[in-house]
Amino acid sequence: MEAALILSELGTEHAHDSLAVIAGNDSLDEEVRAAGVWGLGCCGADRPDLVIPFMSDASDLVALHSMAALESLPQELVPALQAMLAGDDRTAAAGTEVLARLAAVDALVESARFEDQGRLWALHGLGQLPPELVLPALNDDRDGLANVLAPMWTGNFRSWLRGSRKRQLDLLARQRVCGMGTPRPGSPTTSSTEG
Repeated sequence: MEAALILSELGTEHAHDSLAVIAGNDSLDEEVRAAGVWGLGCCGADRPDLVIPFMSDASDLVALHSMAALESLPQELVPALQAMLAGDDRTAAAGTEVLARLAAVDALVESARFEDQGRLWALHGLGQLPPELVLPALNDDRDGLANVLAPMWTGNFRSWLRGSRKRQLDLLARQRVCGMGTPRPGSPTTSSTEG
C-alpha cells in the first residue's frame, strides 16, 4: 500500500506504468489495487486515461476508487466515457456516474440523442443534474429531452423525501415492529384461524 502511494508521488512515466500494473494485478489484495488506482487519479499522477479502464473492474472497491479518483475529465477522454454508456450495466453505470458527477452535460446530452442502449443511461445521468444546468445545453430541444427528464427532475430536486429524509424514512420503515407475533386483524393468519 505504501509503495503505491510513493509511486504516485514520483510523477515519472515508469511510476505511472507501475501503478497501472499494480491496479490491474488481480492476484494482489483489492485494497492495494485500489491504492494503485487512487495514485493514478488524484494523488499526484493525474492520469485519468489510466484510471478510466478500472471503472468497471470486477472489484467494487477498485471500481469505486477509480470513479472517485477522477477530479477532472480532459475533453479527449469524454468519448471513452460516452462509449461506456453503451456497455453492460456495470460499465454503463460507472460511466454515467462519472459524467454526471463531473457535470459533463454536453456529453450526456449528445449520448441521450443516440439510438442505442446508452441513451437510457445518459438520460439517467441528466436526470441527476439540476435542470438549470441541463436546460441551456438542450438548445432548441428538438427531440423533447426536457419533457423526458421532467419526472426525474421532479423526484430528484423537488421532492422533500430525498437525501437525508429518504434515509430517515427507510430507517423508520425497517424499525416497524407491530405486536411481535400478535396477528393484525385481516392478516392471513387471523382469517385462517377464524371460522
